[in-house]
Amino acid sequence: MKVDNAVSKAIEICLRIFGIWPNTSCALLRRLFWIVTLIFEQVFQYRYIVMHFYLIEFSDRMKILGAAMAYSILLTRLLIFWYKQRTFNKILTMIAVDWEKCSDTKFSMLTTKCNAKLSQRFTKMTVILYCTMVTFFGSNVFLQNTDDGITSNVSTTRPLIVDMDLPFDVNRRFVYEFVIIVQFFHMLICANSMGLINALLINLILHISGQIDILRKSVLELFPKENKCSTNCSMVKKVITKHQNIITFSEHIEDLYSYISMVLFVSDTLLICCLGFTMVTSIGQPDASESIIRNFLFYLAVNIEVFIFCFAGEYLSAKSKSIGDAAYDSLWYESDFRDGRNVLLLIMRSQNQLTITIGNIANLSLEQFSSVSLFQVCSNVQHNINDDGDRLEKMYQLKIYSNIFIKNMNDVITSNVSTQSLIIDMDLPFDINRRFVYESVIIVQYLHLLICANGMGLINALLINLILHISGQIDILRKNVLELFPKKNKCSTNRSMVKRVIKKHQNIITFSEHIEDLYSYISMVLFVSDTLIICCLGFTMVTSIGRPDALQSILKTLSFYFVTNMEAFIFCFAGEYLSAKSKSIGDAAYDSLWYESNSRDSRITLFLIMRSQSQLTITIGKIMNLSLEQFSSVSPFQICCVRVKHFTDFMPKICLIDNIIV
Repeated sequence: MKVDNAVSKAIEICLRIFGIWPNTSCALLRRLFWIVTLIFEQVFQYRYIVMHFYLIEFSDRMKILGAAMAYSILLTRLLIFWYKQRTFNKILTMIAVDWEKCSDTKFSMLTTKCNAKLSQRFTKMTVILYCTMVTFFGSNVFLQNTDDGITSNVSTTRPLIVDMDLPFDVNRRFVYEFVIIVQFFHMLICANSMGLINALLINLILHISGQIDILRKSVLELFPKENKCSTNCSMVKKVITKHQNIITFSEHIEDLYSYISMVLFVSDTLLICCLGFTMVTSIGQPDASESIIRNFLFYLAVNIEVFIFCFAGEYLSAKSKSIGDAAYDSLWYESDFRDGRNVLLLIMRSQNQLTITIGNIANLSLEQFSSVSLFQVCSNVQHNINDDGDRLEKMYQLKIYSNIFIKNMNDVITSNVSTQSLIIDMDLPFDINRRFVYESVIIVQYLHLLICANGMGLINALLINLILHISGQIDILRKNVLELFPKKNKCSTNRSMVKRVIKKHQNIITFSEHIEDLYSYISMVLFVSDTLIICCLGFTMVTSIGRPDALQSILKTLSFYFVTNMEAFIFCFAGEYLSAKSKSIGDAAYDSLWYESNSRDSRITLFLIMRSQSQLTITIGKIMNLSLEQFSSVSPFQICCVRVKHFTDFMPKICLIDNIIV
């Protein structure tokens, strides 16, 4: 079995080190070595936490706990891989068979090689990222030893890369150096192994993606234009067998990575909390920048790890769905009933998308990744709300002293301060108080703001324009479908009209895909930016309550707040409207007189209904669908409501302090 081209050499070396790769020499001894090593290391780490629980700060406990959990995650993954050794061997065997068969056609070989090269590039990037992460994580210890110098007898405890309570004195000369060197290389191997196990998942997903592309091309060639009578039976058998092999390969990936992903989501959530807390609590300390940089790459690697799994599941689902789309886009309507049945079965099976689950509980998807991020954001918001009481008191005490200071210094600061107000506050590199300069600036600002605002609005209007156009085409298609089976002629339908209806439907699908490709990432940028804008505007309106110019400030901000919400509503409404209209195609097909026609003609209705079940959508950066339900569940509204309630509770205190200042 040769899989040298399919699996990256770095992944193979990593799996051989841990005794996972097939036919590895001394596999049992390798596994036993890593089990003992990782268990003892975790014992010393958790022992350090217990022994120094009241001697170290809470942030340090979180840091040490996060490092200990990382080793626990690695050990769990290795145990799962060892337990699923037969499944992994089957996967490698199927990869080797696919590489042998891909030499039949030029397209198959090119597709398989391109995905293999892409996998190798991803593997190299993974190794670089994790090596950099480990280097930054251990840089604090190396730099501290370089600055302090190497001494023979040290009375105080010297820092380690990974804090442990070892059963011997590590402060002795050469012993300490030996320990930190072993820790560094051990962490380097473990970190890269975790990254390469993730890279293996991407490797497998890209391989199955290439096989799906080969299958899609074979499906499109199943009904050639020149021969309208029948298809090649051997080619049909080859296509069905290929599809079954892809499904089997996907099930093996699911069997191998399902419980790994469950462990990943549970543990990485705790890791992200620990690392995030460590970085946040380090703000304001003398070594804040050093601590943040050291932990940020670790934090980034953990988030990327979750994203890789979610992206793999999303990509696999999307590629499996494309099999049914390719079957519908073929010339099935040019063939006889027996051959068209094959396409029908392909479409039906493709509707049950290939997925990777989180322990058979939930599917891995980008929407799942975004929901995890939302959970973290909400947790952070709740944590901030709990601490805002003390912050407000300190903030307004600072406001008292700052106002007194500014009032005393008001007569001193008189040099070149602009008293002219601008439409958009700017710090321009010239004096705007001169005559005609100020007028020119505000005119330019007004016209520029007018053009930019209208530009944003017209881009949104273009989306509505495109959606209404495709809606009209869907209405035309629905009318044609209803007229496909006339009452007077119960024998057969017009073949040219059938062909025109199918072509019309395929063009509508293509048009919708172009809209999705154009507006998908625009909608993602919109939702991210509008979330921040809504929070800022809501905060501005809430904090203006109680001021003399409160009404003016609220009215001025409210229009901007309304426009921002309307912008998000337009995108969500467009996605909802497109999905509803695409669903109506299947309803129109069922409402036609298909029951008055023969079985050969009624299959057209069946194809239309099945394809219409896969609704046309616009996504938010391929993560989730745009819909009115999504608009109603947007988190900024909840956050703003919480903030309004929170600041309402503290308003009497704010007014009291303002009166003291006055």
